[in-house]
Amino acid sequence: MEENDFNSNLNKIAKSSWIVFLGILFAKIFTYIYQIIIARNFGPEIYGLFTLAVMIVGWLVCFSSLSLNLGILRYASIFLAKKKKEEIKSIFCFSFKINFITSTLAGFILFFFADFISIGIFSKPELIPFLKVFSFVIPFTVLMELILSIFLAHEKFGWYAFVHKFLTGFLKVGLILLLIAFGFKTDSILFSYTLSFFGALIFAIFISRKIFPYLFEKGNKDKDTKSKLNLITYSWPLLFYSILWNLFHWTDSFALGYLGTASEVGIYNAAVPIAFLLTFASSIFMQIFFPIVNKEYSKGNLEEVRQLSKQVVKWILLINLPIFILFVIFPGELIKLLFGTNYIGAKSVLQILGIGTIFFSLSESSSRLIMMSGRSKVILVDIIIIFIFNFIFNFILIPKYGLVGAAISTMVSLVILSFIFWIQSARYFLIIPLRRKMILILLSAIFSSGILLFLRSLIKINLFSGILLSSLFFTLYIFLILIFKGFDKNDFFILKSFFRKKK
Repeated sequence: MEENDFNSNLNKIAKSSWIVFLGILFAKIFTYIYQIIIARNFGPEIYGLFTLAVMIVGWLVCFSSLSLNLGILRYASIFLAKKKKEEIKSIFCFSFKINFITSTLAGFILFFFADFISIGIFSKPELIPFLKVFSFVIPFTVLMELILSIFLAHEKFGWYAFVHKFLTGFLKVGLILLLIAFGFKTDSILFSYTLSFFGALIFAIFISRKIFPYLFEKGNKDKDTKSKLNLITYSWPLLFYSILWNLFHWTDSFALGYLGTASEVGIYNAAVPIAFLLTFASSIFMQIFFPIVNKEYSKGNLEEVRQLSKQVVKWILLINLPIFILFVIFPGELIKLLFGTNYIGAKSVLQILGIGTIFFSLSESSSRLIMMSGRSKVILVDIIIIFIFNFIFNFILIPKYGLVGAAISTMVSLVILSFIFWIQSARYFLIIPLRRKMILILLSAIFSSGILLFLRSLIKINLFSGILLSSLFFTLYIFLILIFKGFDKNDFFILKSFFRKKK
């Protein structure tokens, strides 16, 4: 019975991951296209201003959300397992009202303080129009994320992936190309970015009313005071965690903007989105993993949670290792291909950030386990420690080493945070999310990368040869995993299930 439940959940994660994969794939493609359009059409300075504006908006989105979307995801998953839809409606309506007020207020603050932030803090008056227009993005984003947490809790991963991953990116690219074609210059960035979030929010509201009509039915939505208190108690530490995580994520860009130039921020942020491709696999699985393990944990099925954690981390390693190796071997080629020769200075940044990001991707399941158990304060303390470390080291290393100093600080911080999550997961749940087969995957990657390095020394790298070598590398990598028997029975179960569906 337990094995059947485990296989069912594993199968659900694997099958749903394809849906989320396609959503995130399109989101990444649209994001990179959008950034490349800005970088190539408007230059490093405008791209740097855009990056700073998005950074500031991201901070305010985190703050004004109060992390109620994360609380909704946890408690809605629990209430669904117990078939308590009235409680879900209660906490959803309560959260929507609160977030509408807080996000609107945050938008007003950014709009009216745009001059002070741009000139007083960054000494960049050109930043003012970005901040004023992007202030409207704050309520659109906060309310959309709250609604989408309901999609995740109900395991409607397809709709979540479409709205959050595909639709927003598609609207950004489509609108900016349309506006540029009509002769708009910098305004094309301002309006395309803002209108894309507005359109996605309207669509999310429309679909949620169709799929979850009980959330919008009239009734007593305010009776469940205990659930609301639990929601707030769980969410407030995650609020500060989210704020500090966004601050951490943007500390290097902030420090470069403060100590350097907008062009340096732009060059550095050519490497950041490429390096964070290594969170691609973990993003796919974690969005499915969290509601499922949350449900199983509420039922007391800790062993199932343990096995699911190990299997998901193995899949993340399987996907991320070859991508990481390509970042290390072909950093300059990737930068030039996507952003052009003006951004080649980010080559070393990409290699360094790749190390930190692959460690972090393997530790995300451990952080979700800590959140699953309700220990949101533990997560908060973790990020406070790492944020302080990263902030101090950025301001020590950037004056000496510039872009590379910012990358080293972030890389070391991510590695330390990953080890903290692993240690805490082992302490609280006796879960170390590692399988022995992962060693065989690592050996396969080492052998195949050695052959790739040898071939690289013999062949002149261009677009065609790069694609050819990469394809050969991936093929050899999978072949060696099969030879070394790196796949286990769970992997073959998923493959058999997939091919049965195809037939």
